[in-house]
Amino acid sequence: MSLIYTLFYRRGSFAQSEMFGSLASAMDGAYAVFNREGYSAFSIEDGGGVVMHNAQILEHCRGIKATLLCGSVPPRAS
Repeated sequence: MSLIYTLFYRRGSFAQSEMFGSLASAMDGAYAVFNREGYSAFSIEDGGGVVMHNAQILEHCRGIKATLLCGSVPPRAS
């Protein structure tokens, strides 16, 4: 198990990355940029390979957004 998770995404045509100490933190980081205009192509890696692909991250972020819009507290990523 890795202690460092890297969130990769694109902002327009520029590749970006951020490092986190847990998968939950990386998911929080993805959600923080999820709704911003021009951000796309998300993935999370742990040094050994891709842990979550774009479709999985988008599904998770959309679920959190829907939960928040309903007035509930979303569960934290494990």
